[in-house]
Formats: sequence, structure tokens, C-alpha cells
Amino acid sequence: MVALTAVDPSNVFLTEMSAVALMVLAIWALANCFFGCALFRVVLAVYGALAGIGLGIELAELIRQAPTSGDRLVASAALAVLLGLGAWFAYRAAFTLGVAWVVLALAAPVFGRPPTAAGWAVGLLLAGVVGVMTWCYLRRAIMAGTAVVGAVLNVYAVSLLCLGRRSGQGLLEETFGPEGRQLVGWLLVIFVVLLASVGMVVQAHLAHAVNDVFMPKDRRRRTGRPAGDTNVRPKFTKV
Repeated sequence: MVALTAVDPSNVFLTEMSAVALMVLAIWALANCFFGCALFRVVLAVYGALAGIGLGIELAELIRQAPTSGDRLVASAALAVLLGLGAWFAYRAAFTLGVAWVVLALAAPVFGRPPTAAGWAVGLLLAGVVGVMTWCYLRRAIMAGTAVVGAVLNVYAVSLLCLGRRSGQGLLEETFGPEGRQLVGWLLVIFVVLLASVGMVVQAHLAHAVNDVFMPKDRRRRTGRPAGDTNVRPKFTKV
């Protein structure tokens, strides 16, 4: 699991970010919240490329004891292109695996870090159940997932900017810490729920209003005459 720590979803809350990075994250997260389904394949390809960059850096360090900047660059670029294109074309499988990995990464440490055998068992069970549901109900999972993740990241980034903090640890101390302002923390949680709900509603309406170039395609239906159509033209007759 060494090479998978680069794509641990908790990294975004542990890494210290500059003000510029937080502003970019806030804008990107808001776009995900409201347009996650409409721009789904673009969003997924970007996440695939970012995962490839992180995995490429760790892969270079795993293969070579002292990798150069060129080694990291080549490995990152190759995996970014590979995973980005894979996410674009195999979007159903990519999104399902991504959701399952996030569930596994968040659920496995439930009994402590590093994860115990019981933690891995619980994580794998939840990841399997959520993965199957995601595969079967893709569009609904996309709308719910992108709206919730976008709302969480947007509120997280804006909160850090407003409170003058640079990481999730600082935000936790500022809100739910021993000397934190818990009322502010609960207001942020409520705002996340409201923003995610609005995002789901907006995405549901956009799904029927915009072109589906970047949206997941529905399964093809069998072609044939509409139900109740009795106007059958005999063979070898002229129209």
C-alpha cells in the first residue's frame, strides 16, 4: 500500500496550502458541486491525471533509491496521461473504483492508524457495497458524490481563508478544539449540507437541459416499434 498513500483522500485536509491554492480549490470545488454531472468526464479526467502525478512520484521513489527530478517527471507524466485517458474513456469503471477507494481509505482507519485487520475488513466490505451501488446507479451517484465533495471542499477552503488557517488541523482547532468556537463549526456543517442539497438539485435540472457530451451515457435501449404501434408495412411494398 506504499504507492497508494499519494492518493489518500485525507491528504487534502492534512496538507498546508497557500492562499492562492485555497482560492483555486474553492472555485474548483464550487464548479464540481453545481456542474459535476454536466462536466463529469472532464472532472474525472482531471482527477485521474492528478492521481497519476501522485502515484508517479511515489513509484519513482519506490523503484529507485535516489530518484532524480527527471525520473519523477517522466513517471508522473506517463501515469497522468494514462490515468487521465483511462478515466475519460472507461468513466464508469474509473468512477466506481475511485468511489470504492475513497470509502476504503476513510473507513479502514476506523479502529486506529495504521489500519488493523478488522479495519481493513470493514473498509473492504463498505467499499464493495458502495462500489456496486455506484456502478448500478451511476448518474445518481455522480450527482450526489460531486455535490457533497464539492460542498465540503468549497466550505473547507473558504473557511481556511476567512480564519487565516492553512490546514485542516488548524481549522479543527479553531472550531471543535478545546478553545475553539463550536458554534462556527456547526454552522459550517449546516452550510455544507445546504450547499450540497442545492448542488444536487441544480445538477438534476442540468442533466435534462444540457448536451451530454461530457456526461455519462445511458445504457442503450433496444430498438423497435413503440408500444401500441400496429401500423406494420408488409414487405416488398412501396412507400
